[in-house]
Order: sequence, then structure tokens, then C-alpha cells
Amino acid sequence: MSGAVPPVGPPVGAPLAVEIDGILDGRIQHQEQLTNAANALSQCGLGGFQCEITGGRFSLLPQATRLPGSGFGEAAQARFLDGLNALCAAAVAGSVESTLRCRMIYAEQVAETLFVVRGAVVEPLTRMRPRLPDDATAAAAPAKASLPFGLGRRELLVIGPLLAILGMVMAWQSGLVDQMLAARAEAIAVETGPFGKLLDVRFRRSWGNYEVEIHRGPDYPKDPKALNERRDAAASLTERAACDAAGNGGEAWLQLRNGQGKVVAAQRFELRELLVSAETPVKTRLPGRIDAASIAISLTRDEPKK
Repeated sequence: MSGAVPPVGPPVGAPLAVEIDGILDGRIQHQEQLTNAANALSQCGLGGFQCEITGGRFSLLPQATRLPGSGFGEAAQARFLDGLNALCAAAVAGSVESTLRCRMIYAEQVAETLFVVRGAVVEPLTRMRPRLPDDATAAAAPAKASLPFGLGRRELLVIGPLLAILGMVMAWQSGLVDQMLAARAEAIAVETGPFGKLLDVRFRRSWGNYEVEIHRGPDYPKDPKALNERRDAAASLTERAACDAAGNGGEAWLQLRNGQGKVVAAQRFELRELLVSAETPVKTRLPGRIDAASIAISLTRDEPKK
């Protein structure tokens, strides 16, 4: 409703959908207790969890990253947090690290949570934001392929070449050819825009995509005092907003631009993980493009109008 003040906490009841990814790992102290805790997490409404054990260490990760939210109401959320703490209790103290995060999508709001380990306790850091049009509302279901029905061998031989041509056209239009022939990473420039040296961007080409990592840059504020000083010294409102986003764990956009500076692909990402550790980058991905000339960080999805 226009003018309404959003609630401080998440809405009551189960979300429409949940997205979860990341990993929680550490050293094993009590393996049976750890296995029981991992199995219990698979009963909390977020699908199954895989617990890999290698050489005295464990790694917990979700088997599905996008699920319907009907089974993840408030009671299930509490059980999930209890399960994570039980897992930490079975690990060697101080050895557990987490990049586990989830996004609960409600009718009008989205609750985004990062599960941070402090000592032997998992602490959920949650923020609320308005729901955007591109926020998913249900787990993606695989499309069912339609097969030709009632066609004989002769008809298939006739339409086969036509289908091949159609497939090539669709591959071009869908960007598959672009990804196969994507520009090499070393040929692409990096532009941090209003963020300057607050952030550092590293990326590589992998299977037709650009795997991007955003790290703290040399000018990233070390404490609230440094953040305030840099924000007050900003030369423009844009630089001030970028400083706020970096220092407070806000959002930004990763843009892929062609040689004319036009944005040909964009991906929204969050900077909260940089608040937790200087060693934990924000990871995201951009689709490969033949005409890719630069990767830029911006406060908006598209380039500013000139």
C-alpha cells in the first residue's frame, strides 16, 4: 500500500518461495552427532542437505537452491537455526565458517538472511526489502519436452533439416552463440565507477560465462569512523551513495558493456558479505558476450543517461 511503513521483521507465516545457497564447513569433533544434525536439517522444509566428509573436515550444502516456501514457516525456520547450531556443536570450536544465505520471498517483501558464525553460535543477519518484479515466486519446474506425434520416418527426414536450421536460429537469438564465442577475460576492462577503490573486481571466463568476484578494495573503510570520514569527503551524491552501499552492505549492479558503453547484461548483487570478512568475496556471474568490452559496477541497472 502506498505510504505504508514496512514492518521491522519478516511477515508472519510461510513465504511464497525460498532461495538458499552457500556452504557451511569446519572440522569434525563428533561425527555421529554431526551426521544426525545434518539429517535433521533436511527435515526443516528447505529440501535435502548434503554433508560431505573429507579428511576430518565437513562441508554442508543444500541440494536444491530454489524451493516453494509453504513448508518453511516460523516454526520450521526456528528448527533450521537450531539444526545449524547443533551442527556447530559437533564441530571443533572456532573451526566453522559459513557463506550460507537464504532469501524468503513474501507477497510484498523479501527477507534476506546471511548465516554468520560467531564463536560456536550461528547468528542470522536479516534485512527486509520490498519485493521486486524479478524475485521468483516458486521453484522452477523443468519444462516438459513435446515430442512429434504421429509422424513417420519419411516425414521426420523431411522436417529434420528444417528443425536443425530453426535450432541454429534459436541458439543465436537466445545468446548461446554469444556465450560460445564470448570475449576473453583479459580483453575486458574493469570500471568501478563511483565505488572507486572501495571495491576490487576479479573475473574469469568459464563455460561461456564470466565468473566474477567482488573483493574489498584498498580504500574499503576499516571501521565506522573511516566510513563516515570517506562519506563526508565524497565529491558527489553518487560517490556518497556508493560509499554507503559498500560500508553498510547495500546493493549494487554489475554491468557488462559493449564497446559503445551500452549495457548488454546486468546482475544485481549484495555487499553484505564484505562486512563479515575481508577474505570472503561476493560471487556472481554474467553471461558471455562476443561484444563484451568492460565490466562495470554501478548503483543502477543501466548506464546513466547522458
